[in-house]
Amino acid sequence: LAYANRGVAYKALKDYDKAQRDFKEAMKFLDTQERKEAVLTLLKETQSLVRQPVLPDPLADIRASPEEHGQARVMERKLW
Repeated sequence: LAYANRGVAYKALKDYDKAQRDFKEAMKFLDTQERKEAVLTLLKETQSLVRQPVLPDPLADIRASPEEHGQARVMERKLW
């Protein structure tokens, strides 16, 4: 149960790799089906968080240096 509890703490801290490792380790020691199902649910939730894509911000470079992209802003105003 200690591994499962620590996994929950790691998940809350968004340290998903450590959380997954602890949930998998907890599965080895749990004795009741109910607890195994609960930890398996936590593991699946954590895995889904890891798999969520991080999309790049297409405007990040423009925001970082707007003076270099002044022409793009003029063009944008014309379009709108």
